[in-house]
This record gives sequence, structure tokens and C-alpha cells, in this order.
Amino acid sequence: MKLCLEDEPKALEVFLACTKGEQKAFIDSIYSAKTEDTKVERIARTINKLAKGEKFYD
Repeated sequence: MKLCLEDEPKALEVFLACTKGEQKAFIDSIYSAKTEDTKVERIARTINKLAKGEKFYD
């Protein structure tokens, strides 16, 4: 996920502005996926959400 965030500066900025709890929620939602395909989908959804300036609970 870190590599993906580095490619999207706005998403990285929003992620770093999140509380530790919100960051953990994003990460836990991705790594709780059972398949690699689901992980990829969740990473993409997370990056898109962060790029729009949204946080986990928005």
C-alpha cells in the first residue's frame, strides 16, 4: 500500500493527516481480505477515497 500511496501524493497527504486509528482501519480492511484479488480491489478503493480527501469513516 505504501508504494501505491507514494504514486498518489494527494492520497498520501490525506492518509498521513488521518489519526493512527483511521490509518489502522484502512490497513486492517485491506489485509483482512482473504484473496489477493480482494486486497487489490480494496487498495484501489482506498487510494481513490483518499485522493478525494475522504477519511475511512466518511
